[in-house]
Amino acid sequence: MDCLYESDLPYTEVEKSVKSPFEVRLLMPVYGGKGSETTAIMGYIFQSYALADKEPEISKCLEQIAISEMRHHDLLGMSIVRLGGVPYIGDNRGYWQGGYVNYTLNVKEMIDADIAGEKSAITAYKDVIKFSKNEEVKAMIARIIKDEEIHIETLESIRRSLL
Repeated sequence: MDCLYESDLPYTEVEKSVKSPFEVRLLMPVYGGKGSETTAIMGYIFQSYALADKEPEISKCLEQIAISEMRHHDLLGMSIVRLGGVPYIGDNRGYWQGGYVNYTLNVKEMIDADIAGEKSAITAYKDVIKFSKNEEVKAMIARIIKDEEIHIETLESIRRSLL
């Protein structure tokens, strides 16, 4: 099973710029909200641990995807700071909660939920691009989307291997 987890293209970073509360509000939900990079990281790490003995190859693959999501989290968090915000782990509605993670132990359900989560993340990221006025933010998000698309391909490959 091939475990691709990110594109080899460079990431665009948001440089220190004019403070923009609007851009910060756009980034907070994808950074630390319910369907965020924070949730993705914790979900993939949980799954990696839960499958370590039973499905070591899948476990390792999910760990690598989690590491990719950590890179996204870092880019988003630093962007929030550079845009004048505070990188609270949460969104405009409140702090992040551990209950956002899907704790199923059924591997097929786990992977199906991951695929759905990646698709949802892409939709949320496309909304950020649509509403953002900052070209660096748009470029960074477009680059993150490339990784999320690779995650879907990898997860679909895992799903096929389970049949």
